[in-house]
Amino acid sequence: MRFRASLMAAAVSAVAGLTGCAVNPQPLPTAQGAFTEMVAPPETPPPLTIQDLSINPGYYSWIIDGDDVVFRTEENQDDAVLPEVSVKGASLRIDVGSSVVPAEFIVVIFDELNSTGLPSEPLGEEFNCLADTGPCQLRSTDPFVSANVNLPASTKIVVVHLSYASEDSEDAIRLLSGSWAVRIGED
Repeated sequence: MRFRASLMAAAVSAVAGLTGCAVNPQPLPTAQGAFTEMVAPPETPPPLTIQDLSINPGYYSWIIDGDDVVFRTEENQDDAVLPEVSVKGASLRIDVGSSVVPAEFIVVIFDELNSTGLPSEPLGEEFNCLADTGPCQLRSTDPFVSANVNLPASTKIVVVHLSYASEDSEDAIRLLSGSWAVRIGED
């Protein structure tokens, strides 16, 4: 099924409202809720696998070799196709190919689709994987940051949003962000 701009726009708008915004510098929360020094983000959007399937980003806004780069899978997002993954049981495994814990690790699930295969609700159900509790449990083991997400059986689409803090040339903090999405297949 096709993945349309409205899904990506809804997911990015709902989940990534801070993309590219400058904020006051402050320590970043870790998965355990403590604070730590800011760590340099990956140089490019990190590779991401879901259930051992390598997933390309659907969107990112990143500083690469000193240039602001905004990427969308397709110029017309109506042409983008979501990869499909199978989930045995309720646990979805997400591996981020970087040992840097992101400033945001959000998983959004959609369980109702309309006749065109797009989510019926624009916002979905959001899980903060940096929180200590909830259906998304995060762990960091070099060279990966991984999450196990307990999904409701009715889940049809999963969007993963990562943001990393980066100092810009004016000593402000900028969020570099990317979003990946998959369709959950029938098992």
